[in-house]
Amino acid sequence: MKPLVSIVTPMFNAERYITETIESVLSQTYDNWEMLIVDNCSADNSRKIVKEHIKRDDRIKLIELEFNSGGPARPRNIGLQNARGAYIAFLDADDIWHQAKLEKQVDFFIQNKDFYLLYSPIYLMKDGTVIDRIKPERRKMKSGYIFESLFLSDNFIACSTVMVRNEKELEIYFDEDRQLIAVEDFDLWLRIARHKKIGFIYEPLLAYRIHEGNASGGNRSCMLRHWALIRKWKGQVNTGMMVRKYIIFFIYTFLTAVKSGIMKIMRYPGPDNKKEQGLI
Repeated sequence: MKPLVSIVTPMFNAERYITETIESVLSQTYDNWEMLIVDNCSADNSRKIVKEHIKRDDRIKLIELEFNSGGPARPRNIGLQNARGAYIAFLDADDIWHQAKLEKQVDFFIQNKDFYLLYSPIYLMKDGTVIDRIKPERRKMKSGYIFESLFLSDNFIACSTVMVRNEKELEIYFDEDRQLIAVEDFDLWLRIARHKKIGFIYEPLLAYRIHEGNASGGNRSCMLRHWALIRKWKGQVNTGMMVRKYIIFFIYTFLTAVKSGIMKIMRYPGPDNKKEQGLI
């Protein structure tokens, strides 16, 4: 009997994308799964679309929250609490899996009993078109006991590529602090990496959709969230590693600000010469 995989999908106003996301699960070459879609009080037709799919395939389940939690951490935790599978995979409501994603990851876990979390690189997708660009680069991906490398990075593990073993005694959960929205997954990977081996398959198993609704927000918002994450971990790592993290963070913040300023200058159209010359 194939091990059951529980797929946890938080959803909020995803009517534009949820059908493609569900179809990418239905097309998996691995068929022993349950898909737990946890709706965070959507105000569009998301739930109606999911219910239509449930009529056709009862492996899909819908859990409706009574109030909006403000971020994906709470829906993911509800999904984790209801997961029955030997493995748990995360899939956001706007992303698309490669059809062999589950099969490849389950095979890896069966053959590598000492690994707890597995991830992969991604393709980027914009306006419905996959950009031929793999992220992260192979040299940035790490395997084994990778806590230090992961902590000093800006997170090279994309949430929708992750599969973990469902070991309840580890109390795996996402921090629901709103200051950590969009980095709550990074925080969880760090907590896992402190004690468990992490592996990867170097093959893009996910198309990550870039759009205006991505939770990460703009540069300033992203920096503030990473700063909140750093504050949370202060005191949990040695001083030397913490100092290195501060330095990396401030250098990255500075370079991001410079790049943002350059882009604004490049977009500035300059003076209207016709108006200045009195031609209009």
